[in-house]
Amino acid sequence: MNRTQLMERLDPLLNMKFKNIETSPRTKLEITPDMIVLRPGDGSKMMEIASEGITSIAKYTGFPEKLTQDLSNGIASSAMSELLRKKECFSLFTKDNKVVSIGKPKDWKPINTDRLFNTLEKSMPVQDYNRVMCLDNHIARIEVVGEKRTVVPGSAIENDVIAGGAIINYSPIGTIQPSIQSFILRVWCTNGATTPLVSNQFTYGGGEGDDMWQWFRNTVRSAYTSVERITQRFGEMANQQIPPQDRAAILESMLKEAHIRGENAKAIHAEALNNPPGSSWDMMNLITWGSSHVLENPIHIIRAQNTASNFIAASDHQRICPVCHALRRGQTSTHSTQN
Repeated sequence: MNRTQLMERLDPLLNMKFKNIETSPRTKLEITPDMIVLRPGDGSKMMEIASEGITSIAKYTGFPEKLTQDLSNGIASSAMSELLRKKECFSLFTKDNKVVSIGKPKDWKPINTDRLFNTLEKSMPVQDYNRVMCLDNHIARIEVVGEKRTVVPGSAIENDVIAGGAIINYSPIGTIQPSIQSFILRVWCTNGATTPLVSNQFTYGGGEGDDMWQWFRNTVRSAYTSVERITQRFGEMANQQIPPQDRAAILESMLKEAHIRGENAKAIHAEALNNPPGSSWDMMNLITWGSSHVLENPIHIIRAQNTASNFIAASDHQRICPVCHALRRGQTSTHSTQN
């Protein structure tokens, strides 16, 4: 997708207004059968609270959200209002005149989305925005693909091309610290994989300014240019042959690690029967194929990507792979690296 399509996908997280509120005796929440409204108490108009805003306020005040349904409207309103007034001040984000999130003023470090993608496109030659996922807590996860292409040596697929890129995790309203991971797209079947080679989170210091943007530029470049080193690791995995008798155990271990069950697991098993994974590279691509073609829930997709990422890392590969476990215990297996 292009930049315009990307922004359309991100629209649920954008165009929010930010406001700091100092509480007063007039600050209160009112729960009615139809909605919950906030009266800021600073002279501004009352605001309806969106469903995600109710969860945010419950978490911020420490009032169990379930009690808004179990208690009478009057009792729940009084209790939440009292807890909110004790905060003295708070910040809130609104969209379409509804409160969508609330928290401590210092908790919010909004990120300018236009500047973020302008900086991204100056830091690497963006060719495509592969996938956008809008997560809970106003978080966006974006898979970005660049121009750089390499071929995985030793792959059973002739001219098995991969493209380098990066995954950007951020919140436009600043509910999390931004993070960047290296990302690889297998071009011929559009499987996307994260890798552990570059994974970096920005830590806010005492100041603002360009520190975050310098970190962003440097980390995006590191993630994008890591494709050559990742290709080398993939080549090693392509030469790690998996005997037929060991494939089921390895696949089951990876499905368990990724919490893939039911119909989704059956679909990946069917793909394994159609295209038996002869190497560690093939096995990893079974899971990334599932994350790109089977799974739909963003949390499930991320779990699958993380499992594939762990399988790429040599130390985590030994933890996940039951055949490598057997080798470490001195048991016999033909799982090996062909040079």
